[in-house]
Amino acid sequence: MKGLNVKKLAAIAVGTALVGSAIAPMVAATILNNADQLTKADLVNTTTGAPLVQVAVGTSGAAVSDFVWAGNIAAKVAQLATTNQQVAVTQGSGTNDPTVSAKTVDVTVGGSTTYSSTLSYSMKDTNYPMNSTSNAQAAHEFVKELGSGQLQSILTNTTKTYTYNGSTTSLQVKEEFHIDADAKFDKLQDVKDLALIISANGFKYVASFGGATNNGIPAIDSSSDAVFDDGDNDNMVIPFLGETYTVNQIDSTASPKTLRLIKESAKTKYYEGNEITGLTGKGAYAGQELKVKVAAITAAGTAVASYSAQVDLYDSEGNLLDTQSVSAGAFLDEIFLSGGTYVLDSTVYVSTISVEVSTGKGYVTATVGKGVVRIADAKQFPYDSSDTNSMNDYWIAGLDFNSTASSAPGYYTTLQKITIKNSEKRWDGTGVKQPLFAGDQSLIEAHKTASQEAIFMDSINATIDTLGYDFIRLKFDGFEQNKTIATYKIGKLDGCSAGLASNSGCVQYKDSGSALRDIPFYIEFDSDLGSTSWSSFTLSSATFWYRCSQTDTNVVSGGPGIATADANSLYLNGFKLDINGGVAADINLMTDFGYRFNAGAPVDLNGVTYVVTGNTPGNIGLYTDGNCQFSSTDPTGSITNATWIGGGGGTPVNNTIYYNDENGARIGKASAPLTFSASLLNDTYKYAFTANEEQGKGYLLLDRTTNFTSPYANFDVFFQGTDLEEQGSLVLSAGPTIGFNDAAVADTERAYFRKHYVPDILGMGGNEGDLKFYVAQFAMDANGGTSQDFNINIQTSLGKPVPYPNTNLLIYTADVNAPTTAWSYLTTDATALSYLQHAYLDYGTKIDVTSDYVTVTGPETQTYLKLTALGKGATTTVSGGEALTGLAVDQTGKTSSGTEVTVTAINVTATCPAGGGAVATPLTYKSVYPVGQLVTTDTVAPGKAIIVGGYLVNKLAQNVVLSDGTNLTEALTASGDRVVDVLSDGSVIVAGYTAADTTQAAQDLIEVLDTLLE
Repeated sequence: MKGLNVKKLAAIAVGTALVGSAIAPMVAATILNNADQLTKADLVNTTTGAPLVQVAVGTSGAAVSDFVWAGNIAAKVAQLATTNQQVAVTQGSGTNDPTVSAKTVDVTVGGSTTYSSTLSYSMKDTNYPMNSTSNAQAAHEFVKELGSGQLQSILTNTTKTYTYNGSTTSLQVKEEFHIDADAKFDKLQDVKDLALIISANGFKYVASFGGATNNGIPAIDSSSDAVFDDGDNDNMVIPFLGETYTVNQIDSTASPKTLRLIKESAKTKYYEGNEITGLTGKGAYAGQELKVKVAAITAAGTAVASYSAQVDLYDSEGNLLDTQSVSAGAFLDEIFLSGGTYVLDSTVYVSTISVEVSTGKGYVTATVGKGVVRIADAKQFPYDSSDTNSMNDYWIAGLDFNSTASSAPGYYTTLQKITIKNSEKRWDGTGVKQPLFAGDQSLIEAHKTASQEAIFMDSINATIDTLGYDFIRLKFDGFEQNKTIATYKIGKLDGCSAGLASNSGCVQYKDSGSALRDIPFYIEFDSDLGSTSWSSFTLSSATFWYRCSQTDTNVVSGGPGIATADANSLYLNGFKLDINGGVAADINLMTDFGYRFNAGAPVDLNGVTYVVTGNTPGNIGLYTDGNCQFSSTDPTGSITNATWIGGGGGTPVNNTIYYNDENGARIGKASAPLTFSASLLNDTYKYAFTANEEQGKGYLLLDRTTNFTSPYANFDVFFQGTDLEEQGSLVLSAGPTIGFNDAAVADTERAYFRKHYVPDILGMGGNEGDLKFYVAQFAMDANGGTSQDFNINIQTSLGKPVPYPNTNLLIYTADVNAPTTAWSYLTTDATALSYLQHAYLDYGTKIDVTSDYVTVTGPETQTYLKLTALGKGATTTVSGGEALTGLAVDQTGKTSSGTEVTVTAINVTATCPAGGGAVATPLTYKSVYPVGQLVTTDTVAPGKAIIVGGYLVNKLAQNVVLSDGTNLTEALTASGDRVVDVLSDGSVIVAGYTAADTTQAAQDLIEVLDTLLE
């Protein structure tokens, strides 16, 4: 028989009572009497821990739940079966305190995560590079439709059959999850981190019906009624969120269009007098447990063609809230009222009201909770017609029909698709809209413990019982941790100066041989050692020797009789001299600004200023203030052991570097770069040399021609030079071309730019105390490209990143800036919202800025993103990782990716008083008694017992007299009555009028037993 419409049933008058009649409100009672006075000694021997009771279950038709709860009670008694025992101590004869050594720990950080194969699908590898382009749909990395091919354990793609108007039809049924998520380094002020943003409608479940020959399931009745109602001739069963549901009703004429599904397996038969328990209330009864009693079944007429039921709603105290007479097809949560408002939050659908022919018992068949699904087009899911607040509609349903039927406009003939989708950008269950973060890869500390998963059907009100909750999750793993990485640190670090210069920072990196290097920005040393005194300094792991003299020297480039050809092969400070130039025989010298020949006039040669003392043919005299010599081998025993460091070849002056400080007026200009190399070094390091006689100091200044290698060709640092006047010429390009022999370069340009590191200190003509900043700039190639990706700005007076905010600088506004990606950093001003302290490049490179240094960490090759879809019940496995061993207290270990692990304490206790005695810590321990089997039945008289079940099912409960003198039969007279009571012989009775009441009584006793656990 086809089910009747609810509205039609409501109009049918209530007929003569078939079975029973309306009953008075129930009164539930729980008798605890003295059960709350139970002690541990009543149940177990406190000396041995042996249990004093067994738990007895009835054998005369006891419900399965009686056995279950008897086991739960026995488990609690077993937990009580413990005693405190003293720790035995054997004393020796020694007198010394113990020494605990080697207190270290080994830890493993990171590793790769894999998931159970049939319940998960990972989107990873080369198909998913990060693209942080703003507001571009094409830049969304994860736009994916997942079906049974990816999540075969939870999604369906198969051919089903359904019966409609008595005929069977095949139907293609497919479930999918659609994902639209954008991963990026987000520069928004409230994020500023590696994030995955799931768009509205970007986390979507889709169930579609139809194929080449069938475009959906019927949405109209077989009799061409505009509303489809399930009946005897129809049976349409579809998959939905991992379950199987029967299509109960489709109404495409309603506003909104609606679909109702029933889970057949969730239907339960309730006889007259039975109760539907565990229901939740709403409104004034929110948070309360309500129940519905089937009070009476009545016939709708003398023909007994249909029946109705009287149902009563009770609150948690047993007070009757409402009584209604309903027919089959009724939703009780849309009927029960209190104070004019709906108060039942749980869905209760009454599908059948009838009478058993064999027994004459009246009953209803009802489906409770998730067994009933109501879906409304463009409304919140699950649908609640009484909820008119759309502000919390975090999940929205969609119903897609075919075109309107031409013969009957206003309704649709087939339903083709059901969609459940998020209506907000990532709702995380706390009421805060935010993206997913990548845990350990997060740059902001608060994000490391923030949500890394998006859970389907999650919302501020969601619980584990919410329909569809956690059916699928999206887990954002960030960048795959499957690459080896390299790290550069630039700034003031421990070990940078190594006693060479107090304010020198350094470049710290692993070179191509994987050796860790600390290469200083500059080296300071005494320049007045005398011509025979040698000293040394260490550059990374290599030692170099030097000696300097401040004796004025007249350097003669040639002498009488030296041919012009020979003179033109002479070198000074590593540069070849260009004499004559074809202007006049042997009396002209090519300088940085063209040919000069006037005796007594200053000339600049390769950055150093000299005074011309002679310019006769073949004899060019140059006056200098002093000189230094450098060697990569120890010359202190014999000068023949020296391996001279100069700037080029030639004779006779290649082993001596001359300088002129312009009579102490200011620092002399630097020489051409000197190459420092040694067998212990894998790289060569180039430094320009200059001196200040007034200060008695010499300086080696890091030159821009230094090539810092790394194990990876795609990851490198380049020193750009120093800007002395904030001219802004240090950019991502190669910088201004200032060749030493470039006559076109003006003195003004040369004044503000240096191709080497210039510390802003008095000895170098600067002043670290003034408001003028020398800015040295380093550029990084950190994504395998052919050009630099960002600049790092260093304040040379400190060797650290420039502190911001800084009103004394206009062009340089950040410590690290990448014009092409429009992000920048700060160090000390963490309140500036437009700045950052950390960032990622899409390549996977990470940049961190502190007030002392900048850290750049990059992968060997492009790193790709990973997003995993996890079906409910999917398991995870972590393997690999990086081991950090031998960490002591207060010691910090760092992984190659820069993750730091600090050991704050290693808890070791050892107490040995004088005289060889010993004290145990702790003094006692828990001794557990071997419990054995505590559950028995009423066929074996156990003596002192906890009796579970009433007198109808448990023989031991018969003739029980309670502690107040009443009989058990007097205490249990109606549904809802339950007893937990300590009897005169020490036994405990746990019983109820129904099996459900006994279950509640057992829970009452367990609450008491929990208070006895120490």
